[in-house]
Amino acid sequence: MNTRAPKLGAEDAERVFNDAMMHFERGAFDEAAQLCRQLQTSFPRNASVLQLFGLVQLKRGLADDARAKLDRAVELAPDDPELMANYGAVLADTGRPSLAAEMFQRARALAPREPRIVANLLIALRNAGRLAEAATTALEATDQFPRDAALLNQHAEIEEIRGRTDLVLIASRRLAALAPNDMRAQARLGWVALRSGELELALAAFARWVEIAPADAKASDALGLALQASGRFEEAIVAHFRALEQAPRDGAVLCNLGSALVLAGKYAEAEAVLRRAEATPETAIDARVSLATLRARRSGDDHAALAAFEAVLREAPQHRGARIGAALALLARGDLPHGFELLEARFEPDAFGRRAVLREFAQPRWHGETLGGRALLLQPEQDIGDTIQFLRFAALLAARGEKIVLGVQAELARVAAWLHGPGITIVPPNVAVPDFAARTPIMSVPAVLRTQLDELTATVPYLTVPPALVAQWRARMESGTALRVGLVWSADQTGRAGQRRSLAFDDLAPVLAVPGVHFVLLQAPPAAIAQAQFVDLSPALGDLADTAAAIAALDLLIAVESTALHLAGAMGNLAWAVLGPDADWRWMASRVTTAWYPSLQLFRSSRDGATAESIPQIAELLHRLVPSADPR
Repeated sequence: MNTRAPKLGAEDAERVFNDAMMHFERGAFDEAAQLCRQLQTSFPRNASVLQLFGLVQLKRGLADDARAKLDRAVELAPDDPELMANYGAVLADTGRPSLAAEMFQRARALAPREPRIVANLLIALRNAGRLAEAATTALEATDQFPRDAALLNQHAEIEEIRGRTDLVLIASRRLAALAPNDMRAQARLGWVALRSGELELALAAFARWVEIAPADAKASDALGLALQASGRFEEAIVAHFRALEQAPRDGAVLCNLGSALVLAGKYAEAEAVLRRAEATPETAIDARVSLATLRARRSGDDHAALAAFEAVLREAPQHRGARIGAALALLARGDLPHGFELLEARFEPDAFGRRAVLREFAQPRWHGETLGGRALLLQPEQDIGDTIQFLRFAALLAARGEKIVLGVQAELARVAAWLHGPGITIVPPNVAVPDFAARTPIMSVPAVLRTQLDELTATVPYLTVPPALVAQWRARMESGTALRVGLVWSADQTGRAGQRRSLAFDDLAPVLAVPGVHFVLLQAPPAAIAQAQFVDLSPALGDLADTAAAIAALDLLIAVESTALHLAGAMGNLAWAVLGPDADWRWMASRVTTAWYPSLQLFRSSRDGATAESIPQIAELLHRLVPSADPR
């Protein structure tokens, strides 16, 4: 006897299909499967039935059968973009992202104006590890759908995975402009801008986040971090205190507030806050690192600070902050091999994703191996002053017979050409890099070479300005026989250098009062200052090569921590360094000279003092340099 169910007519088929769809949407998958089976018996070549049956079987955990039914549906209806997209979703859900991507690409070709298909395609490409293809597709999609926030967000996430912070920033800018009231968009923009060093943009984005969500502690805390990075420490403290009012037990907020207080020189308050953070389990280690940093700043006791950092590293050997803190303490003490080894942590991201970034190349990192006559690329990093300080290693390696390709900041292109040593090719930004075999960050060279402190003196001077250029700048000074003394009183006003490393022009009054001295200003003075007693060269200084030549024409440079000071040291010119309470590791600990620049004499302020504290002593010594001056 034939027990097969009779075939459904068109009217009954529509009713059964709708019932199956209703059961599917309600999650009654077994009931939906029973109805789909009846439909397939009656209409075995109907793509819509096969598509629904495939989706039902997927929900029932029958992935192979689901794919088989959708395969057949695609064969029957190869021009149906919705079917392609649904099959792509099934393939993605069953762990076949590459096949899913191919199906979404077919769906996109059939429905090119449907952004949701592209969004699913991007997810599939990401999951398949096809990041370059995903990035290209995302860029095309965001150009085609410039107001689609989901696609912009995906583009940013893909570039984040690829490490292309510049492109993340572009996508995040567009997303934040598209959704000015979306706090997530503003937060993303703020963090990527902070990581990229776009501090004004970060401040604006975080300030907008605070406006949107004034009760959100994370928003105020983020604004405080951007203010810290901008050197606006007092404002940062206010922002972090606001966050603390909203989240009084948040250890991360306590740590960030403590850091702002340290940077502002409010050491007692900082210690109290950081002790609270130390009592919070999730931030205890970070707080101990900050307390060690505080100890070094407050007392100048690098030994005690190093012991504290090392104690953290015994518990958390990979802690970035502790490794960098220990590195700086070791370098300040003159232990270069261990210090620079630990300083490699600068290339690891901190809690906010910030890290030292270098241009990427396929060539491997150099570890001291012989390159067989092929070139070694030295990559610049961090500040211009750092590059000047480490240019000596380009000259040193060239003198040893290495072929050097030297990357430099644009401002240093002319200066680097004066390096001692043969076989050095200077490569500024936006210039094609010649062929090379291996590469290394320039600040990593002493770690590779295991450079000892007593080896540094032999590397100086390593820059020499052409004598004719020096003579030109000396003629500009019109000093006659008087002592030519150059002045630089203002450091970079952002970040850690900040105001605490700078002088006000008025602070120089005791120095400017010394008779018999021809003062030469290498930066613009305040507008109200009478200029009869000095020569202002600042309008004539076009780049750092001009500055270097002017310094070489002086008898003495008096300068705060600045690029000018690095140039004087690199050329072996006499200079007096006016160091603030937060003097950097390169000036060594508690010394009147530094092995990095033997021609510099260091004048230090006390830990709780101001940079101007040493000015009277400098003025007195300057008196002694001028034979006709009255030393009283």
